[in-house]
Order: sequence, then C-alpha cells, then structure tokens
Amino acid sequence: MLLVILALLPGLVASYDRPSLTRALCAPAMIALVAAFGFARLHRSVSSVRAQMAGAFFAAAIAASGIWVVEAIQPRTLPVSSLTIALAEVDAGDECLAATWLRDARIDIQAADFFVRHVPRCAVDVVPFVDRDAAVAALRADDVVFWNPGLEESAAVGRRLCAALPDMQLWTLREPTHRTWVFAAAQHGRRWNPRAEAERHACGATLVTDATRAETALAAAAELRAQGDVERAIERVRATARTTFTQAPLYLDLAVTLCAEGAHGEGAYWGRRAVLSHDWRDLDSIRLLAYCERSAGDLEAARAVLDRGLREARAGGRTQAAEQLAADLGQLGAVPATGP
Repeated sequence: MLLVILALLPGLVASYDRPSLTRALCAPAMIALVAAFGFARLHRSVSSVRAQMAGAFFAAAIAASGIWVVEAIQPRTLPVSSLTIALAEVDAGDECLAATWLRDARIDIQAADFFVRHVPRCAVDVVPFVDRDAAVAALRADDVVFWNPGLEESAAVGRRLCAALPDMQLWTLREPTHRTWVFAAAQHGRRWNPRAEAERHACGATLVTDATRAETALAAAAELRAQGDVERAIERVRATARTTFTQAPLYLDLAVTLCAEGAHGEGAYWGRRAVLSHDWRDLDSIRLLAYCERSAGDLEAARAVLDRGLREARAGGRTQAAEQLAADLGQLGAVPATGP
C-alpha cells in the first residue's frame, strides 16, 4: 500500500489533462502493485539469509543501473528541446546571463512562459516576436537572445536582427544527440562564450532549419534522379523526411516517387503526412493521397480521403477545390458529400 500511495502522489501535482492523469495515476499505480506482489511472493519463497542477500544485491544493481541509464545514457540518446538547451546555457555559469527567449507571438507551443518561471536558476525574459524592434531592444539590453528553429523558419529572426545590428554575433547551440538546436545572438563586444557545443556564424549566414534541410535534400535528390539513380534519391529524401514534422514538400516528393515506383503503401503514408501538414487545405496533396490509396487497391480509403477533402473544402469556402474533389469522387462511383 505504501508503494501505491507513493505512486499516486505525482498525480496530485500539475495533472491538467487526461493523458497526464493516465501517466501519473494509472501506469505508476499498476507498476507499484505488480512490484509489491512480486516482492511479497519473492520474500515468501526465499528463506535463507544467503538468498536474501543475493536478492538485495540484484535489487541494488537494478536500481543503480536505472540511475546510470537516466543520468549517463539518456542524455546522449534522447534529444532535448531547444528551450531546454537555452535554459541550460543560461544556468551554466556562476554568474547569471541577462537573457531573453524570443517566442512565436501566435502560440507558445513550448510553454516558455511557464518553464522560464519555474525551471532555471537565473531569470529569463520571454518576448513574443511581433516585429524586429522588440527583439532588437532585447538584444541591446541583454547579454544574449535565444530563439528556436521554428521561429527562424517562419520569421527569419537572424536576418532581421542582422539588418539592425550588422556587427552582431550569431551561434547555433546543439545538444549531444545533434537532433535539436537553438539559435543565439549577442552584440559585438559582449563577453559571452557558449558552454554547449556551438557553431559561430557571421551576419548573412544561412541558419539551418527543417525548411533549409528539406531544400537541400530535394536539390540533392533532383541531381541523383538526373543521373538515373532513383533509389538513392528516394533514400536521400526519406532520411531527411523521417526527422521532420511539417515539411510537406518532402512528403509530397516521396509520395509521388514511391507511388510511381509501385510502392503504394509507403507512398500513401507520405501522402497522408503531406495532407496533414497542410491540414487538409492542399488540393494536390489530397488528390495524390487518394491516387496512392486507389493504386494500392484500397478504393474505400481513396473515397474516404476525397470525401474528407471535399467536406473540408466546402467548410473553408474553397469552391474550385470542392468541385474538383466532387468530380474525382464521381469517377470513383461515390456520391459526393452534401454538407460540411
């Protein structure tokens, strides 16, 4: 019972949605119950002192190995967020940096306002990136300004800051797995040396984002196709696509190529990724996904895709797209949806 009570305690702290409650209550409670029953069964079956000492040794070894995995192995295998890299950098020195985190003004997807209040030892300002002036003011006032690749991709923060402060210093800071990174900027003359693995850039350099990686992969694939090496072109795009989430051009390229090569199942997978990246608003992605499903012999899935696309087009007032999708449904012998 003590194990169960201890497992339930995290559920009383900051559980705010159903997944959180499931993780905090159900899984730990079940694990604790199974562990308690197993311990009781083992205790009854082991009577000699020597066997009990061996059991205690193995239990201690298991606990120590768990700590080792979490502290030594996990940081080198699991990536952390760009915000985590920035906060670790702020707290790395003995003296606190005067730092600002620039976030997307539309949505705080990383919950930066919450984390900077409760996680770092040093205070960090959070500034929504509405225009360049606010970011420039923060950069002039503070030692360093951080922002994530997503904001760089949508707002070109580095280029806009360089236009105002051309002698500014830019960095890319990476975590040990090299799967995530964060950008930083400081005025020339500020004595800040990053503690994390860092790459320094001059103003005018292209900062690497998922969009620039996608462009590089597509350009390399085009060259390989021109040489007749379609297989390597597919693998080049696939390798980059697997490490991105919203790069629809990559997914479309893979869907077109794979479906043309007869790999309709995987082509449909990437076609669906493209459709979801556009949130069902891109006509070409929807028609391509339906084509891949139909080529794979799944007419019901093709009809479902076209019907969903038609309903979304009508709901969004995209008349031409709705007419095209209705015509495609008619060719499949399906009755177009009549309402949104």
